[in-house]
Amino acid sequence: MTRDYVVYAIECVPTGFGYVGCTAAKLNRRFNEHMSLLRKRKHTSLRMLIDWDALGTRCFALKVLERLPPNASLPQRREAELRWMSHYAKLYRLYNAHMISYGPGPGAALRSATPEAREKRSLDLKGKPKHSGH
Repeated sequence: MTRDYVVYAIECVPTGFGYVGCTAAKLNRRFNEHMSLLRKRKHTSLRMLIDWDALGTRCFALKVLERLPPNASLPQRREAELRWMSHYAKLYRLYNAHMISYGPGPGAALRSATPEAREKRSLDLKGKPKHSGH
């Protein structure tokens, strides 16, 4: 089953700041990944971490900005994401550290992770200790 791509923002409701991203994954899953990074203090946005500490979890909400068709090309997805980043930046309300889309680059589909790298990533996503002796 193919999914539509979604450009989303994770907004801090009191401040109006937003972190913009694009995903084909389930939105709630992507939102929870960001929340997990914030809880672990590993999110890339320092400003977002500061607001997280000051205002708490309940002040952050997921907002769908734009839906793209499943056949949207990588340049189309990046253009949409950058357009929304620009929107927040013009308001001086962008959490993203850089005005860069971090989607996979050309040839990414040709690269394959090793079984060890996939296992490490799987454990990281599950939040288990790296050397848990599973």
